[in-house]
Amino acid sequence: MEKPTCAGCTICCRHIAIELDKPDTFEEFTEIIWYLMHENVVVGIDHEDEWYIEFKTKCKALNKDNRCDIYELRPQICRDYDPEECERNGEGEVWKYCFTNREEFLKYLEKANPGMHKKILDTKSYKG
Repeated sequence: MEKPTCAGCTICCRHIAIELDKPDTFEEFTEIIWYLMHENVVVGIDHEDEWYIEFKTKCKALNKDNRCDIYELRPQICRDYDPEECERNGEGEVWKYCFTNREEFLKYLEKANPGMHKKILDTKSYKG
């Protein structure tokens, strides 16, 4: 089987994903809501139950031809990236759960943690 390449793909050049600690306090859950109130921000839970915040933003080195202007000097994280792990070449969905707004997150929370869901809805800070 032929190894996948990045030719023609710029998926990894159009976002930054940073692992988060799994929220377990009121403050941490409301921080997730705060993140989701910003444009181009996604919070996801992967299939290993690890939490991430993803910023949908294009790399400044990606030129109009979808090529890297600093390829020979690209950061180590780019050099280490394995095309086989790219969502374009991978199997199935990247996220087990993906939230793009607070309503999606609250709907998830209603089932996953009903007590926290109620606490969040009962606060004046959320209603404000």
